[in-house]
Order: sequence, then structure tokens, then C-alpha cells
Amino acid sequence: MNFDFTSVLDRMDEPSFKWNLMKGCGYPVPAGTVPFSTAEMEFPTPPAIRERLTKLVNGEILGYTSQTERYEKAVFDWMRTRHGYTPAREELVTSPGIVMALYMAVRAFTEPGDGVIIQTPVYPPFFGAVNDTGRKLLEAPLAESGDTYVIDFDALEKAASDPSAKLFLLCSPHNPVGRVWTKEELEKIAAICEAHDIFVIADEIHNDLILPGSTHTVFANINEWARTHSVVCTAPSKTFNIPGLQCSNLFCADAAHRAALKKEYDTIGLHSLNVMAYSACVTAYEECAPWLEEALKVIRKNDELVHAYLAENIPEIRPFRLEGTYLSWWDCRALGMDRHTLYDTLRGKAAFYPDGGYRFGGEGFIRVNIACPESVLTDALERLKKALKG
Repeated sequence: MNFDFTSVLDRMDEPSFKWNLMKGCGYPVPAGTVPFSTAEMEFPTPPAIRERLTKLVNGEILGYTSQTERYEKAVFDWMRTRHGYTPAREELVTSPGIVMALYMAVRAFTEPGDGVIIQTPVYPPFFGAVNDTGRKLLEAPLAESGDTYVIDFDALEKAASDPSAKLFLLCSPHNPVGRVWTKEELEKIAAICEAHDIFVIADEIHNDLILPGSTHTVFANINEWARTHSVVCTAPSKTFNIPGLQCSNLFCADAAHRAALKKEYDTIGLHSLNVMAYSACVTAYEECAPWLEEALKVIRKNDELVHAYLAENIPEIRPFRLEGTYLSWWDCRALGMDRHTLYDTLRGKAAFYPDGGYRFGGEGFIRVNIACPESVLTDALERLKKALKG
């Protein structure tokens, strides 16, 4: 099938978070500039989803919603066929988003002052879910190893040994470093958490965005302890470029933890998803796998372009190997610039708008969203080269 991965979309006048963020940075935004921040694609949402939502909007009523058997079947069929994961139906808890789920889980499973482990650098809301709820942040930094990152298990063991430690927020695949954790790595994580009685929240929102050579393992599939001592967080949002529809699916095998999590949602009066979320998720999982396969090919090609271009033209910038997600992590420290100079150069001179690595705990790094048309990425790399090399 032929899908559109080449059209350059102009979203400047839309209520887009990432485009409005670019406009609000205080730097010039020349015509044709596309931002490389925020984890959503610059590809049109799959046609089948847009067609389904058009029919929905053209209907007579956009009313209150509830979960259907078809929705549940679509979710469970996808998890089984794509990931070999077969949770029981009662384990499903829906959420408008994974960020909300992180906050709700921290509130449900810990008390103020309890320790929550994260592996830095990591997606900024991981910090927020701990700090904003009055919990104790326990960092277990990842370790650089050549063109990738590995888990520092000594650092993880040290964090888990803290008497306050109660919860571990696991990012799998990891955002921003692009690692897809191996089954063996996840087994070691589970063993450490089991030894210290630490519950795991596995953010697996990028679980479908796995590049050739890597295999995603659902944390709950590691062993029986992992299944009963975790919440697995998934969504069609990153996979099919529908984050604005706010649809996520969580799986919690332990009844007591599941009840505690649902109670937190009850405290804010949230009991269902919006009217478009259910239909979009069903259509995505039932019809859009071919679109995903094509998108992954474009992402892989863009990743190869990034590595080849930077090695030849800007070797001071070092991109890490991308195994999963579409978020490329670049080490810019060899440029010898402080934070202000780096972003003044990127935005002010190159009209290049990535995410600042400092927000993830990576000073001197940037996160670049490469889920965009190849022409957009090529143009941006040329601007970056001109700004840095003159």
C-alpha cells in the first residue's frame, strides 16, 4: 500500500503544542521550518483512522462513552499478536495518557517521602511525577558505552537499597537514549526489584516502534513476580500518531494494586475515554499495521541519514544508536558550547528546534525527533552545518 510519508505539513496556525513551542522560543522561525521536538510524528495520521473519525463526526451524536467488547478485543489481540502478551481482561485500566498514569501510579502506590527510582537521562515527566507529588527522587543513571547506553546495575542496586525506595519508573523502550532493553537486562531489573520489594511501573508507550535488530520484551512477561508486581503502560498514540486523542491502556495483574490505581482516577472523576479515543484505537489496531511497517522503514532510513551526515559533515555531534522510538539522542558536548550558546546557535542561526537534553538530565545533549519526511530532515541538517561551519 502507498502511504504519505513525504508531504511537508504546515501546522503553524494549528493548536499544536510542538509548533507553538517553536513559535514561542523567541527566535526567528523562517517559512518552512518544522520543529524536531515533542514525540509526535510529522506524518499524516493513518488514512483509516481519519476516515473512521470523519464518519464519527458526521454522525448525529457525540455523546458519553463506555468501553466496548470490540475495543477490548482490539487491544488484547494487538498485544497478543504483536508482543506475545496475554493479560486477563480484568487487568485492563484505561487512561487519557501515560503521563497521567505515571502521576496516578505514584500517588496510588507510594506516600509522600517514599523513594521512587528513575534511570537518567529520562523523559521529563518522570521527574515531575516524583517531585510534584512530594516523593523522594532516587536516580540510577544509565552509563554511556560507545554509541549506546547500558544499565549501571550497581547504581540501580544502590538506589533500590535506599530504605525509602518503594517504586521504580521503568522507561522501556527508553526515551531519550533509544535503547530497547534485552530480556536479560529486564530479568536483572526484576531480580533487583524483587529483592527489595519494589513495585514497577513500566512505561512501554514506544513498544511498537522497534527497529530491525532489536526485540521488545513486555516487562510483565519476564516472570510471575514481574507480572504481579507491575503496571504495564501502553498506547496507540506514538505508534499511529494520535496523541491528541488521549488514549492509553494499562495492565495491572494484582487486584489490590489495580483497585488502588482505579481509586486515584476516581478521585478526579475520570471514568472513561473521550468519544474519539475508542474508535481511533480500534481502527488503529484492527487496520493500521501496514501503515506502521512503512513508517518504521522511513524512521530507519532517517536514522541512517543522521549518522552518515553527521559523521561526514559535523563529527563533533555524536548521535547514539537508535534501537527503538523515533527519538535520536545527540551528544553536542564536543562543540564546546554552554547551554545558552548551543541553543542560540541551533535556534537562532540554524532554525533548528530539537528538545533540550538538559530537560532529560543530559546537559550538552539534544533530542531530535526524526519521524518526519526525509526532505525536512535533510534541509535541517544543511542549515545546521551552515550555522556551525559557516
